Amino acid sequence: ANSGEMFYKGKPWKPATMLEAQKAGIGMIVQEAGTIANISVAENIFLGNYDKFKKGPIINKVAMISEARKALEKIGVTNINPALPARHYDMQERKLIEIAKCMYNDPELLIVDETTTALSQSGRDIIYRIMHEMADAGKAVMIISHDLNVIYQICDRVLVMNHGEIVEENTVQELFANPRHPYTKQLLAAAK
Repeated sequence: ANSGEMFYKGKPWKPATMLEAQKAGIGMIVQEAGTIANISVAENIFLGNYDKFKKGPIINKVAMISEARKALEKIGVTNINPALPARHYDMQERKLIEIAKCMYNDPELLIVDETTTALSQSGRDIIYRIMHEMADAGKAVMIISHDLNVIYQICDRVLVMNHGEIVEENTVQELFANPRHPYTKQLLAAAK
């Protein structure tokens, strides 16, 4: 960052790494590819977090694969073999691997950055179910999206930014209840 501050749980916070953020209860699913093609699905899920599978310098890959299978099943995915390299799977399946990795750590805050564009409807159903379960459990979900239909269907509050400036902050109901509001016009135009 070149200016400003970030606060987490009411205190200034500057995580040095994604692993530090994970350990603090933050999960993030990014828009770009977040898997490494030539390592196994299991290794992708536990990347940088192999300690629980290590005994000295040896990694127990059987235990890692078993735990990765549980992580995938936890989000409802049973058709991905955690022993295979990630390159065996298409972009949507690799995005599901990222979701399993993120949710394995049971985050308090889930940040979803344009992820739904890489998912089919079944993949979207998985991420939307996870978002609703987190909200029902009193946890936070932040979705970054340009898709007004997605925002309208799954969000409670909306914060609109333009060139780094907040230009709108409102509840979804209030924002889209006004037929003259420009975002409502865009939503109605997109629905046609």
